[in-house]
Amino acid sequence: MGWFIGPKPETVKCTDEKEEAKHIGTWAKQLITQDGFASYEICITPYKPATRNALEAEGISTFELKPREEDPGSEEPGVRLATMKRIKGLEFRAIAMGCTTESDAMNNLDTAELLDRCERYVAATRARERLLVCVGL
Repeated sequence: MGWFIGPKPETVKCTDEKEEAKHIGTWAKQLITQDGFASYEICITPYKPATRNALEAEGISTFELKPREEDPGSEEPGVRLATMKRIKGLEFRAIAMGCTTESDAMNNLDTAELLDRCERYVAATRARERLLVCVGL
């Protein structure tokens, strides 16, 4: 049994990255304003400029987790933006995975490379309470 203690993971089908970014922005805002999450407890992966723009349009600050840099935790506010590879070994109360792009392994699990499938598994298991996965139609 895992450590996931929240509701079932949410999967949303999006037509494109713009819709995905808007949905993620709304989701993150709800977590912060209605569910009591701190911005640094939320991570969006993979990092995409459209997602950053959508979060900032909702008035939510962001913080990009760069390779080989430590996550400053509560000392630095902002929803975390990072690659799936970067968040390996970290945990967040909430994770959103933006996988709407047609070529993303989440949309082709049967034919995806093992490494790509494993990266998505690792990213999904970084969430302790909430998981949102945006996939293509």
